[in-house]
Amino acid sequence: NLGIILLLSVLALAAAQAPGIPQGGGTCTTDWDCSLGGLCTDSRCVCDAWFTGPVCDLLNLAPAEQDQGLQIPSYFSWGGRATPADEQGVYHGFFSFMCNHATLDSWTTRSASIHAVADTPVGPFQYEEMVVHPWSHNTFIARDAGTQKWLLWHIGDGTVDKSKWAPCYSPDEKVAERTYGPPAAQLGQHEIFIEVSDSPSGPWAAYNNNTGIWINWTGAWAKTAGGGNPTTYTFPNGTTLLYFTAGCPPDWGAMAPNCVGVARADSWEGPYDAMGLTHPLAHPESEDPFVFRDPRGNFHLLTNINTYHRRCGAGVQCGGHAWSRDGITFSNLTIGAFGPVIRFANGSYWHNAYIERPMVLQDDAGVPLVFYGGLGRTTYSDSCSWAQYFCKEGQQGCGPTFPPPPPPPVRLINNGLCLTTNATFPCFENSGGKGCPLFMGACDGAQATWSFDDDGSVSNPHYSGTVIDVDCNYCKTNTVVKLLNGGPSSFKFNAASGQVEFTSCPGYCLNTGGGVPNPVCGIGGEEVLATQIKLEPCSSAATRGWATQPTF
Repeated sequence: NLGIILLLSVLALAAAQAPGIPQGGGTCTTDWDCSLGGLCTDSRCVCDAWFTGPVCDLLNLAPAEQDQGLQIPSYFSWGGRATPADEQGVYHGFFSFMCNHATLDSWTTRSASIHAVADTPVGPFQYEEMVVHPWSHNTFIARDAGTQKWLLWHIGDGTVDKSKWAPCYSPDEKVAERTYGPPAAQLGQHEIFIEVSDSPSGPWAAYNNNTGIWINWTGAWAKTAGGGNPTTYTFPNGTTLLYFTAGCPPDWGAMAPNCVGVARADSWEGPYDAMGLTHPLAHPESEDPFVFRDPRGNFHLLTNINTYHRRCGAGVQCGGHAWSRDGITFSNLTIGAFGPVIRFANGSYWHNAYIERPMVLQDDAGVPLVFYGGLGRTTYSDSCSWAQYFCKEGQQGCGPTFPPPPPPPVRLINNGLCLTTNATFPCFENSGGKGCPLFMGACDGAQATWSFDDDGSVSNPHYSGTVIDVDCNYCKTNTVVKLLNGGPSSFKFNAASGQVEFTSCPGYCLNTGGGVPNPVCGIGGEEVLATQIKLEPCSSAATRGWATQPTF
């Protein structure tokens, strides 16, 4: 029925504009099946406000404003987070900042740990001062629950020669008062260091005379020692879990250069003993671990599952989320819990290349307030530090960091309306004839799928099997023939009229792989005039072709 087909086509286009990611509703037996990001109620997941997806494993973020985070023109940074507001309502952010306009590619020589301030936890943050000279990277701020000391964790000992990076930030560069200590030459460059202060405004002192934190690796799984990307969780009694990145075991494969581990100490000062000696904390490979504990006491691990961008390309959702009841034994990681596409409050989207270095700011009750990350904009090296609110209960317009979904494909099958033609072409040699009619039909098992955008234009064509029968009803094995050599831009589908509209040149090419060359199509193509192709009912076996029928 033509009316039903056209109505379904319009509904398909309208449905494509909806987010399409439910918050909860997945089947469950226990809360674990809901990623500990919600409750299993009547065998269905009911997500906390800050998680979404059928099983509550995706971050649920509020629409953002374009100036959030630390975005200073012509300067580059790579993640960090803010403290809760001080008595004056100021939020103190600590970030990895590339000195002297260097891009992120120079992080091993020009990255510094800096202090920035803002009136809100999402910024915009303004540069305040440099706390640790280059090189200092993987900056992470935390407060010890027992001593109430502010602890600035980082890798790199802050003793790179000043001539290689100065000035760091101008015109009003400030450097925090700090005791540096000697270079830690005996340590690997990815060892962990701590700055200590009674206030986020400083002054800061290097812990243990800047000699770094040691982790006891005896019998551990890591093939390379070290401890990059440090973050911590501290229990009220002072017991500290130190999460870090180290080299994966050899049997984790070529995609796994880095894996996540955990070490334990009675206090933040150490000494630290590696835990889970037989295997990394979570599968698959990942880096940049951050762990937070929710109001019900469950632990959530966020990571970057894209070291060296081996797993995901630019623009792909590749953040990891695993969950645990004790902070030590975790689930496998969900791949795609967060990504680099930002949804703005005005309804537009900001498409970026990568997001790594995930961190979270919580309120006193443990409710996640803000998500932070290092954001690679056009490329990895074109970086800034991003901040975005989590969704609140009942807030509208929230969702995961997916790009807007593409329109659902319209699958063209052999019933309903058919693309037909009265054009004739030379047949293939084995067809035994000349001037055979062109049946734009599909042999058994053949399919053609493409998407129609809002304006009716065609994108994402996909063909499989023997699609076009141009040789007198003979279906040639493993032949794939595209509809038009001119490409999908040369025609549109008009849902109102039910017609295919041709938009570029008066003649279109069928790539038959044989026949007589002509000036329009070139060798191996046959010209089809726009007037020779139309949609009409497939009323008989003699008129076979592709019909418009949406697939959901």
